[in-house]
Amino acid sequence: MIDLGRHGYWVPLTVLFVLRPGRADTDERIEMRVVGTLTGLAVATGLAVLVGHGVAANTAILTVTAACAYAMLMIEYALFTFAITVYIVTLAHAMGESAVDAVGERALGTAIGVAIVILAFAVLRDRRMPLPARAAS
Repeated sequence: MIDLGRHGYWVPLTVLFVLRPGRADTDERIEMRVVGTLTGLAVATGLAVLVGHGVAANTAILTVTAACAYAMLMIEYALFTFAITVYIVTLAHAMGESAVDAVGERALGTAIGVAIVILAFAVLRDRRMPLPARAAS
């Protein structure tokens, strides 16, 4: 229904990375995902314009952002999201795609994934399992 080009997988990845068992943890991840993605998209757009299709510059950006993304994954999710967003947009740009198209698709994929998570919590509402009834002794 929505054309995300070759990047439709960004929707389920957003859901996978953001969704947590509790609402508070999920809300925190949503905030970090949005901030990291928006910041990463701004930086990636600037870098794409600045370096163009220079192989050495794109390789350097890809190397640094990949290393930062993996280093930050278990430390700070917002920084991981920032780094991986710059990596993905730079990779798409280096492979001949328009950086602007990649940025738009990434933003849309993230927005749809976040909307799915918010909708899931709105519909399912932090339901708790009832405690089993005690047997009469």
